[in-house]
Amino acid sequence: MRRVLSVLGTIALLIAGPLPSRATGEPTQATIDATGTRLPTGDRVTMVGGAPVVDPGPGRDKVPFVTRVAGGRVRVAAADALDSPATFALPGAKAAVSKPAATATATYQVTFIHIGFDGEPAADYQSALLSEDLSTYYDVTSRGPATIEVPAGAYLLDGVITNGDRTALKAAELVQPRFEVAGDTTVVLDARTAKRSSLTVPDAAAGLVMASAHYTFTNAAGLMTEGGLFTGSWDSLYTAQLGDDVAGFASSISGQWRTDSGHDVYAVRYNQDGHLISGYQRAVQPAELATVTTTFAGGNDPAMTADWYAVSRLPGQETHASAVAYAAPVPGTIVRHFNGDGPTQWRTRVYETWGECFGCTVTTGAWTAYRGGSASTETFNGGVVSPSLPGPEVTWHSGVTRSGDTITVDLPMYADGAGHPGDSGETGSTVLYRDGAEAGREEWAGYGSFAVPAADSRYRLVAQSTRGIPYALSTNITAAWEFRSAYAPSRVLPLWAIRFAPRLDGQNTATSMDLLMPVQVTPAPGARVGALREVTVEVSVDDGLSWLRVPYAAGLALVRHPAGHGFMSLRGSVRDSDGNTVTLTVIRAYRY
Repeated sequence: MRRVLSVLGTIALLIAGPLPSRATGEPTQATIDATGTRLPTGDRVTMVGGAPVVDPGPGRDKVPFVTRVAGGRVRVAAADALDSPATFALPGAKAAVSKPAATATATYQVTFIHIGFDGEPAADYQSALLSEDLSTYYDVTSRGPATIEVPAGAYLLDGVITNGDRTALKAAELVQPRFEVAGDTTVVLDARTAKRSSLTVPDAAAGLVMASAHYTFTNAAGLMTEGGLFTGSWDSLYTAQLGDDVAGFASSISGQWRTDSGHDVYAVRYNQDGHLISGYQRAVQPAELATVTTTFAGGNDPAMTADWYAVSRLPGQETHASAVAYAAPVPGTIVRHFNGDGPTQWRTRVYETWGECFGCTVTTGAWTAYRGGSASTETFNGGVVSPSLPGPEVTWHSGVTRSGDTITVDLPMYADGAGHPGDSGETGSTVLYRDGAEAGREEWAGYGSFAVPAADSRYRLVAQSTRGIPYALSTNITAAWEFRSAYAPSRVLPLWAIRFAPRLDGQNTATSMDLLMPVQVTPAPGARVGALREVTVEVSVDDGLSWLRVPYAAGLALVRHPAGHGFMSLRGSVRDSDGNTVTLTVIRAYRY
């Protein structure tokens, strides 16, 4: 089972079974191949939607993994090869350093003593000091020296100790949110001070697949880091806080369960502010749970598979706790159960795999706070897949904006029928025209940065993307916008989005000869647009060689399918009172 790690973690240890023997000798290097980064242990690590996903090598499903991040670089290592990590840079983040920079600040020695659950010196541990500005970290591992030299100052201290017992694994995480270094000092991390936590759900048929304790810390500058333990058993999960509570520190306990059939999945989380959660025990009650019936649509190559995971956070955070990735039935429906502890928000991400193409398409749901006792439905990868204009909640896409004399395009070209942003595609381009002449081109669909003059001008933006096997649907997408723009310090440009929302079955196939299809027309969030003046809808059954205009009124288009079976292509056009226009063409939008 794939494991999705926390993104900004100081330390996140994933434990699903006994620890392996620690490796000896000189470390070997991780290698980069077409499927991500392959560790010398044979495990594969891939960044999917901004989160590291670990696919353990053959026979390594029980091996724990450690992640550490500071200042924008994610390191992932197997517990038996800690010195050979896979390393990824987070886009737009400043990289941290893993050793002291030249400084006039006095330095002091910090000696770590790690005590195991049996009261004897521990043999398996991983600890770190993270500077208060979150820019520099200092490792202490069971392979290296127990004494490190660091500049005077305040740090976050995080230590993980395991017992290495193959029959009864335990892991303890001890965190001191503020650790002051003002002279040579010794810190004792004693696993015996950590307490076990546990949660249960009201379904005896659901087996535990993830037990996690997680924390976040936000410093005075607003920068955040996180850490936690990720295990497969509550009997492995022990935590303790050292020192006083600190402002900006928060923690949580969470678990995920699944029935053997995979039909029901439970995901719950409880929060604690200011202190590392420890010794927390709770039996979740039915009234605390929301029920979300979730459908995963198909219709592409039958060999394509999909996985999904649900992560949790507190509102406004740019990080989330770890999670487990589950195989999704394609097509098929499952029932998911989430709790609603205060402000907790949940978000689902679905990624498709075909052969060696891991994460061919990644589709992301919105952050959602569920209410206990509620019931809702949700569909992923349903038709029609087409571009969307993202709002501020989609932090990994900025939309189409102007800042000074630069127009920036950053669009999800493959949002599903429910509007969940998605990224896919093989070839494509983004071209900007100014007053009829080409002003810039990028050979990448939905992406580009273009320098433009300050004067008011008429622009045409064309984003085109093509994808082939394994995809049979939305194989060619073209979106063309026209608008006026002049110099502006910062502005969302006046673009319209069109979304076709036909009722389709699990294979994205229309089941009736006549289809009353909703057509949703919305402006880009934050854009100033005119009043809608004209909306037209056209259809094609020959992959766009010929088009037929269909009746449209009040947001609905009447589509009549011919006899037999085939693919329906769609084209929609919009014009507003300010002269802004959009034409969206989707070849092979759905089956009939």
